[in-house]
Amino acid sequence: MKGNGRTLTMTTFEKWLNVQAMEHIPPVNSLVIFCAAIDDAKAMHVLMQPLGAEVIEEPDAKLLLWAKEYQRAKDARKQMKKLEAEL
Repeated sequence: MKGNGRTLTMTTFEKWLNVQAMEHIPPVNSLVIFCAAIDDAKAMHVLMQPLGAEVIEEPDAKLLLWAKEYQRAKDARKQMKKLEAEL
């Protein structure tokens, strides 16, 4: 990022991508800009993987939310049947 942080030059990209120049590691807050510029979130995945976290895209996030709600509803139906049997 240059000066006010509004532009990202090719020189900066080249420094960030140069494995020989580890002193030019991009700051974490620049990682989002980098991922947006290359239209790929793999760099975020690499950052999160050691923490046991996963980077997922919106369709997968929606599917995950649906699956959690489906399981919650299924558990509630099971509990309702159990209570009904006790009546």
